[in-house]
Amino acid sequence: MSHRAYFEDPAYVPLVLHAYELWHELERASGEELLRVTGVLSVGEEGSEIIEGVRRAHQRMAEVAGAELRFETAAAGWEAGEGGVDVCLRDSSRITARLLILALGP
Repeated sequence: MSHRAYFEDPAYVPLVLHAYELWHELERASGEELLRVTGVLSVGEEGSEIIEGVRRAHQRMAEVAGAELRFETAAAGWEAGEGGVDVCLRDSSRITARLLILALGP
């Protein structure tokens, strides 16, 4: 099931969900694809309520999926090995992971 969001007011979410049901019902009756669900693009000023909310939702989902998030900690280097990736951080800590995602710059 895809995520449905309506920033302006959560009270609209039930209406959005019902609209999806009606579109799918109409698709079944017509035998044609009438609704194509795509993603969402959240645009706003850094630090704005909507951008911070989206950032918190993504970070929380990453943590639930097992990600370890580190902020304001520079990487000193990394090395790929047979068991995954070893990352050395400037605070002298070391992380071993199966997968490494580098998000560099703005």
